Amino acid sequence: MNVFDVDENRVLRQLDSFEEHFWLMEQVARRGHVLAAEISGQTRVENWHEALRELQKAYPLLQASIGKIEGERPFFYGVPERPMPLHLEPLASSFSVTEAIEKELSDPFKDGEPLTRCALFHQEQKCVFLIASHHASLDGKSHLFLLRDLLCLLTGHASQQSQPLCPSVAVLFGRESPEYRTTGNMSSVSNGAVPLHPVTAVHVTRTELSNVETGDLVANAKQRGASVHGAILTALALAGLRSSAAWRTEGVRCLSPVDIRPFHGLADQVGQLVVLHRCLLEEPREDQFWEIAARITSSMKSRSLRNSIEQFLNQASSLVEDEHSPQTHLRLLLNSGFVHDLMLTSYGSYQVRTHFKGLQLEQAFTAGFAGGPDAQKFSTMTVNGSLGITHVAHHPFPEMLHTAKGILTAALATS
Repeated sequence: MNVFDVDENRVLRQLDSFEEHFWLMEQVARRGHVLAAEISGQTRVENWHEALRELQKAYPLLQASIGKIEGERPFFYGVPERPMPLHLEPLASSFSVTEAIEKELSDPFKDGEPLTRCALFHQEQKCVFLIASHHASLDGKSHLFLLRDLLCLLTGHASQQSQPLCPSVAVLFGRESPEYRTTGNMSSVSNGAVPLHPVTAVHVTRTELSNVETGDLVANAKQRGASVHGAILTALALAGLRSSAAWRTEGVRCLSPVDIRPFHGLADQVGQLVVLHRCLLEEPREDQFWEIAARITSSMKSRSLRNSIEQFLNQASSLVEDEHSPQTHLRLLLNSGFVHDLMLTSYGSYQVRTHFKGLQLEQAFTAGFAGGPDAQKFSTMTVNGSLGITHVAHHPFPEMLHTAKGILTAALATS
């Protein structure tokens, strides 16, 4: 990007190291993520357009793009006069929400384009709404806040209050983003092992626990000194062991995104406000289910978590010490601590609002992809008392969700 392409008055702030990581990765291996919402109740398309305009006015990152000047860090800049993209289709009887998500995840975000886009599949009495974002700008919980605000605007529940630009994770933890150690290495490097936007399709599958099963899981996890996140991650790891010889011999490298809003009293701030917690599960056994789940839970508390956050921030910073091409960044990443086999993002602590004036949120779930071609990515969310699990992968292990649910059910039966 040329220095004259963006007026300096439009510049919002510099990206921090983790945001820059996502910006680089989006150019070679898609890292966007999607929230899907199934909504019942009467709506009109023009009201959706109006509500989205009001929502966009309130959040600077919904008006933003990412720019880059050679030799300098990338930055967010505002284009407030540009509407947020909305793709509109009738909600057909043959509609598949997982297929719609797969299509959305396959469409990369490009420099200069909006960082958030939406899709609406509409009937007068019901609809499916998708919101997709570049991961450098928003995390998954931000999508939930935006959905809540949008449904409030649609039902005339309240006017939308503006929110200031979200600070970066680095700033919140007192870190600086120094100038590049070396510059001028932005040219693409030919490497057959580092394809641009792999053509392999992304596959999305889902399963749900019943309200009774969800209640049993919450109660038993608490009794066993484990979190729901720890229990589900354990079930997924054990399920993957049945399909992967590498997991059985080398262990399972797990990543868990951690919301940092509670650390800084940020409540419902919209932005990219997660860090990553790592753990290695070596030779886990199904008869040790609750011990493993409790150990994962303990590692994500207090001092252990603080240490993990410091390690994450150091690792993220080291990946972008030098200015380099996206292909070079991907090669660095594949030799870093961010490499993983299994990732689980949990939204269990967020109480999803489902009742709005004249509208009902019937279902909502998130999907995104991270990791290498064989990584297995999952997310969980509880809506209307039922916990749903979504699986995203380029090469999904066969029946992994079904197997994990069976392992979880067996663990609950032994409690």
